[in-house]
Amino acid sequence: MRSYSAAVGVLAAAVLAPSGTDGALEADIGPAGEMAAEDFSPLDCNGAMNNGVFANCVSWSLQNYDTAAAVTIPCGTCVDMDLPGDGTTELRFMGGLDIQGALRFPSNWKGKITSKFIFVQGHLVIDNNAKVEGDNINGLEFVLEGMDDQPFFPNAENAASCRGTSCEVGKKPFVVAGGQLHVNALPDTCPTWVPLLDVVTDDTPATAGNYPTAPAPENGCTNDIIDQNFETGYEPFMVSLGSDGALNPGGSHDGTSSFKVENRQKSWQGPFVDLAALGLKDCIVPGQTYLVQAMAKVSIEAGSNNSTYSRCHRLGTECLGLIVHAATKGPDDDGKPFMKWDTFGEFEYVNRHLDDTWFQFTAEVVFDDFHFANDSLYVMMYFGGPEAGVSIEIDDFKMVLPGSGLFPDPLAVCDDLVINGNAENAPPHKFPWNFIGNLGSAVTVKSETVDGTANNYFAIRGRDGTYPSISTELISDCVVRQSQYTISAKVRIHSADEQDVRLILKTPTKTESVGSGGAPFCVGLSAQKGWVECSRQFQFTEDHETATSIELSFMVPDDEASDIDIDNVSVVRSAAPLNQFVVSNSVASCWGAGATILQTSHTLSREDENVLTVESITDNGDSTATIRTTTPVAKPSSEADGSNYAVEMALLDRNVKIAPESDDSINPFHGAHFTIAYTPNVAQTLTGVHLSGMGQQGIFGRYPIHLQMNGNIEGSDISRNVVRGSNQRCYVVQGTHGVNLEHNIAHDTFGHCFMLEDGIEQNNTINYNLGSQTKATPEDGILSIAESDMFSATFWMSNPLNYLQGNIAAGSEDTGFWYEFLELVRGPSVRLDPDYDVNPSSFLFGHFKENRFHSNKGEGFKLYPNGYFPETRAIFKDNISVKNKGDGILLHNSRNLGVDGGFYGDNRMQIEVDKQADDITVTNALVVGFSDLYQMESEAGGLASHCPAHRPISGVQLHSFLRFRDSKGYHLENITFTNFEEGGFCIGTTAIEMDKQLRDGHFDAFATIKGLNFTTGAPMREKFDMCALSKQEYFIGDLAINDLDGSLHPDEASAVPGFIVSNSSFMNAFMEDGACQDMEGSCSLYCENACYRTLNFAVPVAFEYEDLVLEVVDDATGKSADFPGYFENKTKVKNNVDVEDVYENFVYQRRRYYSPIVPNGNYTLRFKRKDSNDDLWPMMTEMVWEDEPVCSPFIDDNTTTFVVPTPSAAECSNLVRNPGGEEGTYNHWMHSGGGIKMHPEGHTGSFAISSDGRTGAWQGPGQFIDIRCISGTDQKYEVTAKYKLINEADGSEVECDPNQQNVNAFNVCPRVSFRMRQLQGNTIGDAVEVKYAYPMAEAVAPFTSGSWNDLYGVFTVTETMAAADSIFMFIERAKPGVDIVVDDVLIQPTVQGCSNAIYNGDFELGDMRYWKTIGNSEIAISEPGHASAYALKTTRRDQFWSSMAHDINLDCLVEGEDYGIDGYIRLMDSNGAFVNCDSTLTWGVNSAMTNVCPSLDMRIVKGNITEDRHIGQVTQPWNSDSDAAPVWNQFNSIFKADATIVNADSVTIFFTRYEAKANIMIDDVSMKPIVPKDPAQLVSNGDGEAGNTNYILTKGSVLLDVTSPGYESNYSFVVSNRAKASDGISQTIDNTVLEAGVMYKLHAKLKLLMPSGVAYDCDPTANLGLKKCPGVSLRTQNPSEPAFTRPVATVQGEWLSGGWNSIEGFTTFTTSELMSKGLMYFIDGAAAGVDMVLDNIELRKLDITPSELGGGTATS
Repeated sequence: MRSYSAAVGVLAAAVLAPSGTDGALEADIGPAGEMAAEDFSPLDCNGAMNNGVFANCVSWSLQNYDTAAAVTIPCGTCVDMDLPGDGTTELRFMGGLDIQGALRFPSNWKGKITSKFIFVQGHLVIDNNAKVEGDNINGLEFVLEGMDDQPFFPNAENAASCRGTSCEVGKKPFVVAGGQLHVNALPDTCPTWVPLLDVVTDDTPATAGNYPTAPAPENGCTNDIIDQNFETGYEPFMVSLGSDGALNPGGSHDGTSSFKVENRQKSWQGPFVDLAALGLKDCIVPGQTYLVQAMAKVSIEAGSNNSTYSRCHRLGTECLGLIVHAATKGPDDDGKPFMKWDTFGEFEYVNRHLDDTWFQFTAEVVFDDFHFANDSLYVMMYFGGPEAGVSIEIDDFKMVLPGSGLFPDPLAVCDDLVINGNAENAPPHKFPWNFIGNLGSAVTVKSETVDGTANNYFAIRGRDGTYPSISTELISDCVVRQSQYTISAKVRIHSADEQDVRLILKTPTKTESVGSGGAPFCVGLSAQKGWVECSRQFQFTEDHETATSIELSFMVPDDEASDIDIDNVSVVRSAAPLNQFVVSNSVASCWGAGATILQTSHTLSREDENVLTVESITDNGDSTATIRTTTPVAKPSSEADGSNYAVEMALLDRNVKIAPESDDSINPFHGAHFTIAYTPNVAQTLTGVHLSGMGQQGIFGRYPIHLQMNGNIEGSDISRNVVRGSNQRCYVVQGTHGVNLEHNIAHDTFGHCFMLEDGIEQNNTINYNLGSQTKATPEDGILSIAESDMFSATFWMSNPLNYLQGNIAAGSEDTGFWYEFLELVRGPSVRLDPDYDVNPSSFLFGHFKENRFHSNKGEGFKLYPNGYFPETRAIFKDNISVKNKGDGILLHNSRNLGVDGGFYGDNRMQIEVDKQADDITVTNALVVGFSDLYQMESEAGGLASHCPAHRPISGVQLHSFLRFRDSKGYHLENITFTNFEEGGFCIGTTAIEMDKQLRDGHFDAFATIKGLNFTTGAPMREKFDMCALSKQEYFIGDLAINDLDGSLHPDEASAVPGFIVSNSSFMNAFMEDGACQDMEGSCSLYCENACYRTLNFAVPVAFEYEDLVLEVVDDATGKSADFPGYFENKTKVKNNVDVEDVYENFVYQRRRYYSPIVPNGNYTLRFKRKDSNDDLWPMMTEMVWEDEPVCSPFIDDNTTTFVVPTPSAAECSNLVRNPGGEEGTYNHWMHSGGGIKMHPEGHTGSFAISSDGRTGAWQGPGQFIDIRCISGTDQKYEVTAKYKLINEADGSEVECDPNQQNVNAFNVCPRVSFRMRQLQGNTIGDAVEVKYAYPMAEAVAPFTSGSWNDLYGVFTVTETMAAADSIFMFIERAKPGVDIVVDDVLIQPTVQGCSNAIYNGDFELGDMRYWKTIGNSEIAISEPGHASAYALKTTRRDQFWSSMAHDINLDCLVEGEDYGIDGYIRLMDSNGAFVNCDSTLTWGVNSAMTNVCPSLDMRIVKGNITEDRHIGQVTQPWNSDSDAAPVWNQFNSIFKADATIVNADSVTIFFTRYEAKANIMIDDVSMKPIVPKDPAQLVSNGDGEAGNTNYILTKGSVLLDVTSPGYESNYSFVVSNRAKASDGISQTIDNTVLEAGVMYKLHAKLKLLMPSGVAYDCDPTANLGLKKCPGVSLRTQNPSEPAFTRPVATVQGEWLSGGWNSIEGFTTFTTSELMSKGLMYFIDGAAAGVDMVLDNIELRKLDITPSELGGGTATS
């Protein structure tokens, strides 16, 4: 027994958890069919019984159970049934039976148990080993009754499983919940089915009690009624009145006398005889056929007024006939005698006779009662018909009774059902054959001599339709149903064209054509072929046996004129019916008389099975036994005919039966149901039970056998049972694992039969089961639309990790075996896989081997439609699939599968590797088309076959395209193909067929073949056929199959490998002359020793590229070929018409492909226009190689050169083609979702481009840009476009807010994005890296309603862009349901100057291009600006860091350089009123978060690392601003472009540290390098002559401003509002330009003033206190280290009160200062409250060394 846990794979632990663990079901009964809230456990109160120990059992009869009420066998109690077990005991439990303890039945006990329900919470023990025969059958029967749903109240131990109340189990339930079955009702040694080994026929000759016999002459009469040769006279003939007649000695055909009548004046005149006058009344029998014959001649009489020839001779009219004219005394209504005319022989039209020529005249005359009535006046029989003036001459006249040779031999009546089939028994008569024909057609018996032997045959002439024919009645009383007959004939048709002839059998109720599947009786007859012997087998049925007549005739369906000759027709019995079946003698011990058995179908139809009753079984003493049945049947296939075709014999009865009472007329398809539910870890045994009429159609969980949500029940044995007449499914395993489901039978059932229901079921062993007559559930009975029982499968498997072997699917209304794997578990089992670990479509594979599928209406086996994609190849091994109406095996939409071994024959397709089935192998198989056996069987039984049909038989059908472009194709190896001959009527049959279905016109399912074997001498057309594919209009003709050993070489004796290729110009363009041979009839070529490989190019979908071809040139020979592109043009149905599916055809993932496949060589490839030599570059190409072929050598990167033309300046002047649709089409445009269409109004022209049906924000129009122009990372491009938004519902324009950044917001505006793909290798299947870049352009504010609005952006080509193989530009981001309409879309090269790296900083463009937001804020253009028209303001700032923002052009930065950013600013409150701030306040100090002036920060982003740096602020005192008196204040900043900044992905400036809800307005923002950058002077703006405080930073809560005058200049700095001595100013020093060991001088001019303007004096000698003078210090700062400060300059000399004083010092810089991350100078130290006035601040390099200054480091 297979270990359950050994192959669980990745199943989540919860699936395996036993009851009571975390894996238990949640206490919620939800999905359909779910019964309990949690698992049931074995009842502890049953003690040792739970271990199989049943001791101290009590007798049933002593318990006094009241069967009128509910009967419960208590937990812990074991009860033995001791009532009589002879079949007489019947117990009816009116209130139901609940077995909580144990109930045991004695071995082979018989009786009947009827109950509303049977619940097994404890133990049920049944044992039966008796032979299944006679009274044993159904000896123990459980009958479930009632129409009401029954509640199940579990024992208190399991009360929680039903949530403390009852569980719903429906009506007529047999439920095992927490209990255990011990049912062994059929010995393990007893087979439930066996293959049929042979049959025994009944050789008793057929007999007939009623058949035609030869007539005997009446008393006194002879067979010869009239015999006159006119040698001695012409009596009893007479001459008609008005004409003359006499003997004509020597005038006959043989030189003897004849009788001639001439001078005829009327057409009716001629020789006649009065039969009544001759006294023949007593010799002629009414209704009897009499044969009349004579030699005759007609001639034009001399002197008549006729033409040279009679009308019969000239026109075929008024020819000679034999007429019988009779009259009785009557009288009729007019008082006249009754008269009657009958014409029995007319030789008009085709059988016209020529004048003056003797000819044979025949007629078959039947007289009726009128002719010889008692009051008969005369009965005249005369020759007449020709016009007056034509003589009639006759000789050798005879009228005789048919002889015995024209009737069956009484001693061999049934030897041949056809009489006189060779036309030899009564020439020149056709009797007993009849003629069916048009006017003017006729049949005669003709004779010809062949090889010296005379031969008679039936000749049909004058046909004017398909039906003129001879017919005859078969001896129907000889016909016995199921007898097989050989029907044969020789046929000749006088037609230049080949014609088929059908043989028709007709009964009063049925007309049918003899031949398999309506096949012709004779095939391909013609005048050139002459006589052809035709023969077919035919099996008579009950309809024929009971028919009163069976008529045989012929028909030529496609010919209405040609003459036909027929001979040697016979119908001879070839096989008698049978009722004896030879099988294994293993059945003899357990199958017996009276048992019902099934003989499965041996045909294409499941209906051709037989349900039989055993009469006897005889052990033959040789390991076989013979089963004799009560009813004869037609011969089925047996192992004697071939083991692959043997039918099965199955036992349909058992000795134990469970069935419903027939008491529910309202719901006739509601039987009982049997469930083992929610009982994990308990091994159940249910063997040998017959479940009849079970299941409740349309209700989940109501099945004949339902293993419901039991988890692991390893060791359970559900075997040797039979389910018959099921209303819904058969054996259903749901949420249950580890079950042995073996040797079971199912017959006559609805819906899927053997079934794994939810897709989680694993490690179940499903062996040697048999199902037949699996019927489709009717529409009104299906469980739900998600179920597929209307397409019933005998075996329906939803999880691959199960083990199937030796099973039989012997006749489903749809499919035999159906593997249908979803990607998720379904139904109640979803709860067992909460983490979605189980994906059945790619799960582990158990095995599938030695199974057999036959006689199914659909496929024998199919994997459909969801497919299977295992990581390790799944092999379906050694299976047999025969006689299915559909495919033997269908593999659809899957990958990595194999079919190995096995036998596949007499299916429509033996193995179909369907579309989107990739990397499939078929190996070591025997594949048969139309087997000899089934040809014979189908002919004999008139059975349906696959020939002829509109779809010919094929062995292996391969498709031209794969599911995944990176998949592998197919491999066929070691396969033997037989019986694919086209001969006869199976036209189009072939061993390997290429399906004609195309996806895009290209063949990408590259295949390899090896070791294929075919019938010797078979034409290529029967081996391989791609003609249907090659004839498809869109097929580009690039099929390539690698024949590794010459299996399909046109010369069978050759073993030269090569390639099978399409017979197209480019597939053999590079092969040497003669290297490719025609594979005659297959529409393909065989190229010896060729080794082809494919190189794939993907290009955009554009109308322009429909004229694009890929030219391939052989560098060595100069030969070239143009390979066309291919594209799957998808359509959809709209208003019942197929129209182009624009969405599918132009979505951005779609490509047009070019796949040159060429043999080894050196090649140059380029794209060009079709029919010209002009280059045509398709914007981008993605190039990948197909896998290396098995053969060698082959082309690769080293042997191919792909030419990419250098783009012209014009081509790169705008990367967007057809930028506004002015071509009148959306050429070049695609979409990222939402479709594409033309808009009839443009911004600058007549058209624009629009999306169409957007359902997601990311969807919109786009196109691929020319990748050649995106080649260097120093390139910049400007993106501009006009856009509108249109409501799809009503066409109205939609507004958006350029500030809105939420991609899902209703008012978000579009943006331009890039999707970049870079191939990570150049072989198919290699990874592809996809990255996005956005926004490349955004909506520019303000948005103007009713107008075209702008998208704008500038980007620098990044390394990712430059390395991309394709870039798809698309306009996205608007709410779904809104069309994005764009026009004038331009991506143009641009140069952004660095004179001011803040673009649109004055906003005089009137929009917000280049600007964006950080944080939750919006921005808008404001009027007026600072000395200009426009400024930029925020609105709705939600955080203190919310701000307008600008990305710095990093190309403008030079590492190590200093840059300053300045501009003008105003502040507003949330209501828009202008407000002021205090520039002396520091954010966050003393909790200050209001009235603080904004700071300017820089956000540096590199990859996923973001750093924010403070770079500037308002440093001067804030000038009061208001609505009434507008004032702009200035901000400034300085930063050094260090390596972090220069190498960042982006650097953005923004305002921060300003209270939320208040707003900011800016204008005239600029960024410039700080110049001059003189390394000798390292202080920027140290003299203030710029008139501002730029680059000077404040220290502490000070105010910094400029004042006039300065020291010998216009400006100086005033530092006021100093609260502490340490408050002052600072500036960063660029230590990258400092030199070690070099002397630097620090200098500044200084005044000290009180805030009132009064001079303040300090003492240069004081080191502490209020008189301490200011000085200059250097401060270093490194990350994670404390700052280090040292003084370097002080006031020199005596203090000049109220005047300018000097601060001065000399220094060299320390190593720490030179290497520090931050170096600044500070000027501070004056007493608190004292203002410092500073000017001419300098840090200057000196041209002296420290030693020259006296050594050391000078600091003052």
